[in-house]
Amino acid sequence: MAFIPNPLFEQEMEQAPESIEALTAAAEGVRDEASRLMPRGSDDRRGRTADKFYVDSSGETVFVSNADRSFYHLSEFGSANNPPYAPLRRAVRAAGLRFEEAPKP
Repeated sequence: MAFIPNPLFEQEMEQAPESIEALTAAAEGVRDEASRLMPRGSDDRRGRTADKFYVDSSGETVFVSNADRSFYHLSEFGSANNPPYAPLRRAVRAAGLRFEEAPKP
C-alpha cells in the first residue's frame, strides 16, 4: 500500500475547531507572559501597556495584540529614550511560536 498525501491536509488542520482551540490556549499563554515581561515601573503608561495585551481568535487565525495604540511601539521596539523591552516578541519566542507582524490596515 502506497502513501497518498492529502493536498488539503494543512488547510483542513487550520480550520479544525480543535486546532483553533489549541492555538487560542497557546496565545493566552503568550498574552500572560507578555504582560509579565512588560515592566510596570513608576511610569503609568508602562503599567497600562502591560494590561492591554489581548487574544483575538474570531476567525481561522489567532492573534495576540496590544491595544495600547499610543505607546506599544515604544515598549516593543524602544526609542532614543527607551530600551526595547520586546515583551510580545519575547513571549512568542518563549512559547516556541513564530512572531509575524500583522499588516497595517
